[in-house]
Amino acid sequence: MTTQRLWRYLIFSRRPLLSAVTMSAVFSLAGILGYRAHSQVTGPRRLTPFTVYEHETAHTENPKNPPRLFDSLYARRGDGSWTYRHTSTGPHNDQNTAEMIEFIDFRTQNQAVLEPFTHSAVVFHLTEKEAQWENGRVTDCSAVAETGARAGEDHQVRMISYDVARVVRKHEGVSVESWVAPALDCFPLLETETFPSGSRNTRTVYRIEPGEPPDSLFAIPPDYVLRSPQQLDAEYKFKFGVPFWGEPAVSNVQRRYERGLTAR
Repeated sequence: MTTQRLWRYLIFSRRPLLSAVTMSAVFSLAGILGYRAHSQVTGPRRLTPFTVYEHETAHTENPKNPPRLFDSLYARRGDGSWTYRHTSTGPHNDQNTAEMIEFIDFRTQNQAVLEPFTHSAVVFHLTEKEAQWENGRVTDCSAVAETGARAGEDHQVRMISYDVARVVRKHEGVSVESWVAPALDCFPLLETETFPSGSRNTRTVYRIEPGEPPDSLFAIPPDYVLRSPQQLDAEYKFKFGVPFWGEPAVSNVQRRYERGLTAR
């Protein structure tokens, strides 16, 4: 699957399950230029705040290859601010791991991508229009009513003490089965993505902490260096011999970054 194909898919999906450079770069690119699948533009409203911890598994199309396992964290404030953190392997698929982070903070109207192997922080300032649009993109239950009602006729399904409903959708050959919790604005507690190649990704929530997440989840570590997308790409290539985003993606992200600078 090419990076371009992955990027188009990630606009539909909530987030990827990839490895090494592709996982980190496409993950952040999707967050900057695209948005999560479960979202619908609904207008600002108070959300249910929570933090969820997940086990994520990536299976290749070759069943002989062992699955890639890693953990992730997704947290959301009541104002819609969110952060996603996942374990990422090194640039050359080695055994080095670090935490890749992205967040949107509506208090500062910033979106940030924190790349751990160069200790780089790329901060995008949202324009007023972008902030309003992003703030309106929340997980909602518009796709659940019919499916949930039908599932309820047979039996009540619960996961981690939450009622859930099954939602199935397909986009460009990618099938996604989600078990979503209406009490959490239909955030998925179990989700499986199956690709035409036969590879599949599964995310399973194993712990939920209700309430506002700590502000520390939306902070840039003091040892991180603020860089533009082009500077991050150059630093990554200097250290590891490969770019983080590469062309034409980095030029698109750079334009998005510069647009935010002029909006300050």
